[in-house]
Amino acid sequence: MRLAKYVIVGALFALVVYQFGYVAKDAAIEFRDTLAERKFEENTTRSTAYVIPTDRWLEYEVAPNAKQVRVLTNASLKHLPPDDTQSDFARPGWRYSVDYQLLNSKREVVQELTYNFRATVSRFRDPITNDIFSPYFFATTPYVPASTRTLQCPLESLDDAVTRIRLRLSSSDPLIAEVVCRVVNRVERPDYRDPTIWGRLSKRRRESLCRASVYGPELLTPSERRSLLRWEWAIAAPFVDPYDPPTKRVLYHLDEVAGDELGAITPPQGISIDAKLRGSVRLPQAHGTLHMELEHQVGTDTATTEAIAATVTYHRSGIVE
Repeated sequence: MRLAKYVIVGALFALVVYQFGYVAKDAAIEFRDTLAERKFEENTTRSTAYVIPTDRWLEYEVAPNAKQVRVLTNASLKHLPPDDTQSDFARPGWRYSVDYQLLNSKREVVQELTYNFRATVSRFRDPITNDIFSPYFFATTPYVPASTRTLQCPLESLDDAVTRIRLRLSSSDPLIAEVVCRVVNRVERPDYRDPTIWGRLSKRRRESLCRASVYGPELLTPSERRSLLRWEWAIAAPFVDPYDPPTKRVLYHLDEVAGDELGAITPPQGISIDAKLRGSVRLPQAHGTLHMELEHQVGTDTATTEAIAATVTYHRSGIVE
């Protein structure tokens, strides 16, 4: 009799777990079957960033063989502003300044400067939910990260060897709640001559290395592969005070965005350039085809029918490790 009672109770418990499990499974499928969740799983880059303090220095180690230090900053906005907010200024965006110092092994200042940034937010409209979202987002805070702004610090031209870089937020516009950063060192990879290294890279990594190459990964020669592998950006970690550690943020970036960019930049109809005057054209971040024509300026002394020779340089405005 007691055995039969246990069997009945066990069967009822199994039925409840069975039914509840399917309800939970259905809810999970419904939650995950959204555009944002699919992007989160497949096309998202995760980075660890640290808040730049205003009242003290945030210090990072510089690798002994580093040729350059790059500081990647993201302003954190208190909320996602309206679409037309960025156009209220003569130049779009929200301003912030970062003090930085390069130190030698004796902790003496080798170089000291203040770098000014202007944060902007890229906004897209989800074609399924019609929601407006940014390709950058944090894991645990409600702040909205702006696009990455980069500080470059070449080291080869300095008189003394640099062992540390330290950062401090000097000023920021009221809408900016905080500014986070990541620091990377440009170093030479010791095994870049090893012919087996290329084959051990993932397909995504090989395609990333070849993004500025005319040819794809499968068409590169061994010497071209070695050139791509020679230099890499090594992530630096901050010095941590156990009694007052830096504030950590987990930053995510959607590598591929399916949606219409709001307030997309329209390139100008034309700019004037010559041998001594360079021209810059800001391009939309969305994928597309760029059509550019060069022609002689009408009504000037330089107007001619001769062929035009020009150098075009493409520069990415921000990177995500």
